[in-house]
Amino acid sequence: MTLETGPVNGEGEAQHLSGHTSHPFAIPEKPLRGNDCYRWRVRTRDEDDVWSPWSATYAGETGPFEYTEWHTQWVAQPALEVRRTEFPWAGVVERARLRLAAQGLARVELNGTPINAESTDPSRTDFVRALYRTYDVTDLVRTGINTVDVILASGEWGRTGTDPRVLAEIIIYGDDGSCAGWGAMDAGMAGIGELTIAEPFYCERHDATLERSFHSIPPAIAAPVADYPTSFADAPTRVDADCSEPTRNVLALSPRLVENINGVRVYDVGVNIAGRTEIVVDSANAGAEITLVHGEHLSADGRVDTTSLTLPFDLGRVRQATQYVLTGASGQRCTPWFSYQGFRYFEIAGLTNDAVVTVTAWTHHTDLTIISALETNSPQIARLMQRAERTLLNNVHSIPEDCPTREQAGWTGDTASVTEMEFATFNMEGFFRKWLGDLRTSQRPDGAIPAIAPQISEHNTAPDPVWGAALQRVLIGHWHYYGDRAVVNETLPALRRWADYQLTCRGHDGVISMSTISYGHDWLSLEQTPPPVHHTNAAIDCLLVLAELEDAVGNRQQSKTRTAQAEELRVAGRALFYDDETGVFANGSQGSLAIGLESGMLTGDDATRALHALVADIRGRGNRVSSGFAATRTVVRALARRSQSQVVLDVLSQPEEPGVGAMLDHGPGTFWECWWIDPNNTGTGSLDHVGLGGPFAGWALQFLAGLRPIAEGFSLFEVAPQFVEGVNQLRLTTHTVRGIVEVHYDRHGDEVELSLTVPVGAEANLIIAGAGKRTLTSGHHRIRLPWSAGSRSVAGASHSPWTPPSLAPVSADVTGESNWLESAIEGNAISGKNVELTLLREGINCMPVPHAQLSGTVIRVISADETAARAPTVQIDFPVARDLTHARFVYAMIDLCLENTGRPIEMMLELHGADGTRHLSTGRIWPAGWNRVVAEVPDWPGRSELVAIEVGLKFTGPSHEGSGAYPAAFQLGQVGYSTTKRTW
Repeated sequence: MTLETGPVNGEGEAQHLSGHTSHPFAIPEKPLRGNDCYRWRVRTRDEDDVWSPWSATYAGETGPFEYTEWHTQWVAQPALEVRRTEFPWAGVVERARLRLAAQGLARVELNGTPINAESTDPSRTDFVRALYRTYDVTDLVRTGINTVDVILASGEWGRTGTDPRVLAEIIIYGDDGSCAGWGAMDAGMAGIGELTIAEPFYCERHDATLERSFHSIPPAIAAPVADYPTSFADAPTRVDADCSEPTRNVLALSPRLVENINGVRVYDVGVNIAGRTEIVVDSANAGAEITLVHGEHLSADGRVDTTSLTLPFDLGRVRQATQYVLTGASGQRCTPWFSYQGFRYFEIAGLTNDAVVTVTAWTHHTDLTIISALETNSPQIARLMQRAERTLLNNVHSIPEDCPTREQAGWTGDTASVTEMEFATFNMEGFFRKWLGDLRTSQRPDGAIPAIAPQISEHNTAPDPVWGAALQRVLIGHWHYYGDRAVVNETLPALRRWADYQLTCRGHDGVISMSTISYGHDWLSLEQTPPPVHHTNAAIDCLLVLAELEDAVGNRQQSKTRTAQAEELRVAGRALFYDDETGVFANGSQGSLAIGLESGMLTGDDATRALHALVADIRGRGNRVSSGFAATRTVVRALARRSQSQVVLDVLSQPEEPGVGAMLDHGPGTFWECWWIDPNNTGTGSLDHVGLGGPFAGWALQFLAGLRPIAEGFSLFEVAPQFVEGVNQLRLTTHTVRGIVEVHYDRHGDEVELSLTVPVGAEANLIIAGAGKRTLTSGHHRIRLPWSAGSRSVAGASHSPWTPPSLAPVSADVTGESNWLESAIEGNAISGKNVELTLLREGINCMPVPHAQLSGTVIRVISADETAARAPTVQIDFPVARDLTHARFVYAMIDLCLENTGRPIEMMLELHGADGTRHLSTGRIWPAGWNRVVAEVPDWPGRSELVAIEVGLKFTGPSHEGSGAYPAAFQLGQVGYSTTKRTW
């Protein structure tokens, strides 16, 4: 491909840009200049070296590339204050531009007209850099005096405790070649306006009866700057053009009035959205105040219920409220300037019964373009894709978020779970190019990727290899879908450091067992999977992606090194997590089995046995997966890669809670944070999380339809559709950087007719089970194949509502007794020194992070040692010594879901022999789940006569370190032994 630039402002030289079919990018001979205009046209050359005609000529502009190219400087401004700049203009305007960056949130008005009223500016990013967006304001400039008003809100920047900052300028170009600019630094007046409260998550309040009044202010002092700020005191000199799509109002919806309860009007949007409500009041009393509250549930009395959106530190405060004081004038428009909410329902209080209002609900999110359309004859697939698209859009506001309600935070784990679905459904080129920059600047000096990125905070969120897997998955996805070598070159150093960091988390057993944290042993799963299993799998994934990218950029030896490191982890993982004799992998959970398959730790007959166990467990649960945010992607992919897509579809077709099928059957049209709906869940009860349902949408695109890019920029892709009962027709159309790819198939009795369109410059590997692989070049292809699909399995209805918690089975590697605790309770053989013991016959139900619970009695142990010199433990005495000569290990299950000390602690288990010998073992504790501490006994001399065990906590740090307001405490569940190999 050859491109030719036109003259630059009528003066510059033309230059040529050359490209090649191997990648869809054209590189200029000379770097473009900042603050300039360009024209270009395009022609192409075919395989016979024949040139096409020139295209039409197009025009474009560049903004500032360096901080020194701005005509203004950073300036701090108190939140909610209005700063006004006045400037004269005489002459004809050829074009005028507003360039806007901020640390905080910014709204700009020119001559009384809001320029970015329906947008959220700027895009969120790390504090070491800023992003600017450009607006065309040509039509707003007038002859004479022009006024620019700038209003800032703190937003997330409020966590810094400093005023927000703005970098904004208006540049006007006259038709006579003149150019003039004015910036926020030039403001000569300040005052108050209608915005009186802008508190994130809680309330935005407008008082339209307040007229703007201004007073003169002294010349502004520029904020201090640094090339790479190390604190919030300095503004960054790195200010880049925002390459992502704008975050703005996108789709207008008409809510339905469902209740009027004592003057409170309750509306239903019909689907969960992230958005803004707009109220136009046609008649109201001057000074009347209306309050809108937004939420995902209605209470029993029909009012909006925000219980599920609250957090403990809210202290009863209502979330997601907007308030407006009315002028009484007809047609007053009330809508937020800075906030957005996540909701299906909202209510309006404060209107008189005769007040006439027009109500609109706007979706508000980053305006991503959908690139794929998937149509089948299956209603489950249709609902799956609708919910996937809506949920994902609700959770993109310049960064990928966890939810649009409770946190609006850039938790990386959600993206790590659904990366494939995002790339396959939307044009993520600019959005993820921008976010990869956030991940790079958020990376810690030791190479770790924080679990939230970006994050405006003094402290970053502890890294989890599963959450941080977003880095490698987004980078490899960007490479496969768009083939941008520059993005790879920019991000490879960060990926290398991330891989090296994970390798420092290897324990003596060779697996990734020393990570800082694990979020929930598989966050919100119905059955836990041991964290080292997750972490080792994530590290293998990272190393394999890194190996592929090193090879792509020509670093062959580095690629081999990373491949070898991944194999070392596989070998170590198999040695620790797998029992060749019993076929048990880790604790036997679905997540564990899937990880064994996907990581390559299990191969051959061992993999086949694990696959059968995985399918059997899913079927045994009534066609349900039991995994959570960390492992659901792995479970779905493990099934699909082994031709078990029928199982996946059957899971989608199971309509009862808990399960993804329930999300398709009922609810607000989005995916949920948990596998079930609980309006009273304060902390994990969101109905707008993409992490659990998203992997199934990724399956529909990449495995049911079978379209997967496997080389840079869609130059080579696979088409490997999997035929299932229940889907007889499928149509997938995807827009790629090389053109449109189409995959269609129709079943006709025992045959299927498949058609495939391959764009110019690409090749496709068509892979059909039982038919081998064939490579197809560009063009349209039609193929007839025999129909082959598995049989459906329809789960029976339970006829009773499900309530948490789910019950965890005894770990698959336990073949001995697991009831020592209950026996000790019955025999009054359990005691502790300086502790309070509470017997919990019904077990526990931990909230707000529900996780699988052990069946049977639990004992809560709280330290009563006022000196806090010794951590709490309990002792179980055996009236008759236990012979453990046939045992492999003794174990105890410990949970920390209760208020606790802040001191560093670990688990301990000590075995007491009749011969006076003792055997002490310790283990690290992971939050939000049951932990297991294990003592191996084959080499312990006292194993033939075990007379007592002591189990509990052990302090690992100084007595003054993080003690906090609570005593050390734990909850003790199963205690027992096993005669087989320990596999976790």
